[in-house]
Amino acid sequence: FLVDRREHAHALLQERENYRYIYERKANWKELGRLSRSYEVAHYLNNLSAKERSAYELVSRYQKARVDTAKSWSLYFNLKAKGNIALDPVLKNCRDFTEKRDGLAYQLVLNQKAVAPFVEKHKCKITDIKKQAKRHLDVIAKAQGKTVSQKTSHTKEVPPASTAPVTSKKVVERLDADAVNQALMSKGEDFYRLVLGDDAKRTGGQLRFGQKGSFSVSLTGSHAGSWHSFETDEGGYPLQLLMNSTHGWGLSFKEALEEGARMAGVSPEQIVIPEKVLKQQAEKAQAKKSAAEKTDDEKVQGRIAAARYYWRSAQPITGTLGEKYLREFRHISGDLSSFRFHPRIKDPETKQYYPGIVVAAANQHRELRATQTILLGPDGNKAKAEHGLNVIKRSRGVVKGSAVLMHKGKAEGQQQVVIAEGPETAASLITALPDAHIYVTLGNISNAKELNWLSEKHGTKQFYFAADNDGMNGQAINKIKDVATTLKYQHDIDCFIAKPSLPGKALDAKVDFNDVLISQGEAGVKKQVEHFDKVFVPEKQKLIDEQTIDASFMPTQKDWSLLENHMDSDFSGAYLNKQIIQNKKSSQNTKKLAQKDLQNHLENIYSHDDKLEELKKVSGNLHQLVIQSCKNIPGLKVDWLSKDYSTEWEKISSSNDQFIKELYSDFKNLQQLKNKERYPTYAKFLNESILRVATNKESFSSIEKSAPKLAKQVLGYKDRLISKDRGKSR
Repeated sequence: FLVDRREHAHALLQERENYRYIYERKANWKELGRLSRSYEVAHYLNNLSAKERSAYELVSRYQKARVDTAKSWSLYFNLKAKGNIALDPVLKNCRDFTEKRDGLAYQLVLNQKAVAPFVEKHKCKITDIKKQAKRHLDVIAKAQGKTVSQKTSHTKEVPPASTAPVTSKKVVERLDADAVNQALMSKGEDFYRLVLGDDAKRTGGQLRFGQKGSFSVSLTGSHAGSWHSFETDEGGYPLQLLMNSTHGWGLSFKEALEEGARMAGVSPEQIVIPEKVLKQQAEKAQAKKSAAEKTDDEKVQGRIAAARYYWRSAQPITGTLGEKYLREFRHISGDLSSFRFHPRIKDPETKQYYPGIVVAAANQHRELRATQTILLGPDGNKAKAEHGLNVIKRSRGVVKGSAVLMHKGKAEGQQQVVIAEGPETAASLITALPDAHIYVTLGNISNAKELNWLSEKHGTKQFYFAADNDGMNGQAINKIKDVATTLKYQHDIDCFIAKPSLPGKALDAKVDFNDVLISQGEAGVKKQVEHFDKVFVPEKQKLIDEQTIDASFMPTQKDWSLLENHMDSDFSGAYLNKQIIQNKKSSQNTKKLAQKDLQNHLENIYSHDDKLEELKKVSGNLHQLVIQSCKNIPGLKVDWLSKDYSTEWEKISSSNDQFIKELYSDFKNLQQLKNKERYPTYAKFLNESILRVATNKESFSSIEKSAPKLAKQVLGYKDRLISKDRGKSR
């Protein structure tokens, strides 16, 4: 029944004659459209093979993740602008959606050959896919302990010519950001229309974009060439727009600088740096680096010294206020030998002294590297955050790679390593897990990434995490998943997790195993740590480099060779110019001319629907390249049948001019055409009529008076067609 509904809805919308009956019966247009699209997708999928369907579904999942990510971030920023405080769950969703989208983008790059046709069908932005894939590459490379991305400078060295004598000078090329900005500002309206589209209105000395004109570009005055968005309260100059992710293209500074220079026709400046200056720069850099290293090392040693002072000057916990805190307030009955008591711990913010307990963390060489202090009040409970006291529990020294041994388990047989976040949580597990080696990461569970040495020490490839349950936010759980991924990829260590729970607690309430001990006693803790669930780690992904991502969805040499013997001059011409560009023996001037001619051929293919359709049959990658390189060029291709020009065409329908009559007649023929295979032929007739009208002064002036918007596009389209013909004849 559902299939029949889809098919009937699709059939209804195919014939314009049916629209009158749909209106009369007041049918739901949105529902009909949804059913029709559903039918088209189902019909399309039925004609695909199993591999093609899998590739199509991958692209569809990416598109859905992309939309979900955009919606979630939009919701987050809207709530933030309204002053909403409870944003942590929303931010977590945003990050989850972003991670999923980036991962799917990476999968698209890995399977680019299979998904290329569907990427084009879904109109995915290749630049966005590459950017997202690079982000995911950094994440998985970090998890696998490898470095893939290398940041490059905006300055590149120019190698001296082989015939030139070797000198003690250095020649570099630099792009001046101010010069590029000024050049783009001089282009004014053309630049902003290229980036933002043609939907703009002139009001006084400003250009307004958007439905409400909320995006303003100054065309006159001291701020000519600058922009401002009243929606987001952002503004700046052309380069800032290219870097803006909301209104512009979201490029990095380097990408924006290079793209802006290309658009403005600005070449890098060659600067000669003398040997003396180079030597001074090297000496300054080395001195600065040495001083920074010395300063950093001194700071680290000072932090370690402070940590060791508190541990060595502390006393045993027995009979102190610290023992009262652990026994009476925390209900811990196990061994407390890992704790010490210090009567005077200084708070660095209030400069006041408090009694407290101390635990010490050592590295794999048994060197004391960090301590954690917990401040206590006069009654023996944890100190209250008042009178300027903000931090009750403070870590000192270098926590990374260090851990507190809270309890030493059995030394023979299968050994179990249990890791907890805080000392009270770890001490609560001693009686429940007497045979386990229990360690503390001092408040940062991510530190467990650096504790792989525990695996060698205890001869085990399994870590057990007694996690803190952070409720809806789940930050600790997510961190443990990240830790598990790193340990599995880099050290082949499997991770298991036990999460504490208490009935009646709110969803956003935090619970740890000490809370379970206080509420349910040792039996309750033992019951909840009887079973640890294995942490799921996704399959290790193949690592590729950034150059491979940049080259993805781009034509290969095999694709270009398909154009070599093609009958169309634009196809064969594109191939010949590509060969000249790739030829190492070609001079720079020859390559520049070939690059220009290649772009002309690609633009000519893009502006003719029949050629673009033919190219799609020849090579999907080349077809994608043409679309990506030409779609943002204004006036190159105009959709005369779009709603934007419908009223404009009607304004010239009653004209007595013969050329205008023929133009309107060709437009109506194209509009009412049912046989899509004949579209290129009728589009060619329309192009010829446009040229006739645009080159006849009387006809063009008549259109200019009655339909100025249409006249502007006709003139721009004429210029583009004529320039193409000149390029072709050359």
